[in-house]
Amino acid sequence: MTKYAKIAADLETKIRQKKLTERLPNERELCQQYGVSRNTINQALNILEQKNLVYRRHGSGTYIRDVINVADHNVSIHLFTDGFQRSAEAENRQVKTEIIEFKPAFAPKKITDQLQVSDQTPLYEVTRLRYNNNQPACYERNIIPINLLPDLTRDDMTGSLFAYAAKQLDLKVSNAAVEVTAPLADDTIRTALKLPADVPPVVVRSEGTAFLENGKPLEFFDTYYRPEFFNLKANAN
Repeated sequence: MTKYAKIAADLETKIRQKKLTERLPNERELCQQYGVSRNTINQALNILEQKNLVYRRHGSGTYIRDVINVADHNVSIHLFTDGFQRSAEAENRQVKTEIIEFKPAFAPKKITDQLQVSDQTPLYEVTRLRYNNNQPACYERNIIPINLLPDLTRDDMTGSLFAYAAKQLDLKVSNAAVEVTAPLADDTIRTALKLPADVPPVVVRSEGTAFLENGKPLEFFDTYYRPEFFNLKANAN
């Protein structure tokens, strides 16, 4: 694990354990605390920012967002990304994944920044159509660094990416930074999801980055769901 990933993981633990509240120490203090350069601290803070754990105010500092601690609050969150397969199987629903495209590719800066790689890093670009009881449920695109999972195959992507990564890397996915919106589908998505022609093609879009336990991004995902198959639950006690 890189120095900045270790620092990010340490700060995340302190945030979730409420050892740090409201505001982080300034960058100079963090440099002294961890014995690293300002650039390394910036990279660590970028990870926390991408995980939506902190936000920065220009000229003021880095502040901590409100965080729900899973251990403290018994939170159960199901995002309809890789959790699609596990959720469906748990409810005895038939799951099938069709691989539309599996190819090496490069990605624009918006995506490589989220994956914390350069714009010249080779990536897998995977497009999948996932079925729930033989009905098209979600259309998704996954962008994955090739050097992270060099032996990944087209067949592997018919199952759970998270389970495959856990087996290959001995690391689980710990969290995801996700933005959920409700746009109108374009013709490609409308056709793939077999949306009715007589109503506006509203879909639920989930876009973001999934992170491993060590703070390293596993994938960027961009997924469109038929609304009746989207499942987002958060229960806190």
